[in-house]
Amino acid sequence: MLPTLPGVTELTARCKSLGGGEKRPQDRVEAADFLNQAPDPAAINIKALRRRGAKQMNRSESRGFTLIELVVVITILGILAAFAIPKFVALDSQARIATISGLAGSVKSAASLARGLSMATSNAAGPVVMEGATVTLLNSYPDASATGIASAVNSNNGAGGDFTFTAGSGSTTAATWSKNGAPTPAGCAVSYTAPAAGFTPTVVTTTTGC
Repeated sequence: MLPTLPGVTELTARCKSLGGGEKRPQDRVEAADFLNQAPDPAAINIKALRRRGAKQMNRSESRGFTLIELVVVITILGILAAFAIPKFVALDSQARIATISGLAGSVKSAASLARGLSMATSNAAGPVVMEGATVTLLNSYPDASATGIASAVNSNNGAGGDFTFTAGSGSTTAATWSKNGAPTPAGCAVSYTAPAAGFTPTVVTTTTGC
């Protein structure tokens, strides 16, 4: 409902009086002056709406989170953490297992390649050269030393690398690569045992500690 404007009642009465009787020019001038001086009701409503909207915006901007909203958010985060964290841990373990499996394949391939080179060059006692690296042999296969199978595989070993290499000896003590960063490095490893005469090397993977 529009507010009652100043002068409207008086203007209405004056206009009614102009409806009958003699219409004087002075009455017409006064009526026109009343109309010109009266404010625009639409403008008054727009200003009021603007003021009301500004107050509502200020209240919404200053409004914070309620306790119920905070509890709901914390509950959702807890549920996500309960399901997501174990999956991330499982993915990390699977990645280490895949790395160990890949290294075991590389060890077998390197041993077979060294065997082929020794046969091709009729050099069963070795050494042979693989990709610029000298590889010492035992019974036509790389031995378990750092210059044998470790040189043939050329993996990323060391404190800052993927694996820690421990050399073996002869055909009885195995060389091992343990995965750095595993929960139990000794249980996340690849071992290589050089063969006795007439046999092939033994490559074993252990993933229980990955």
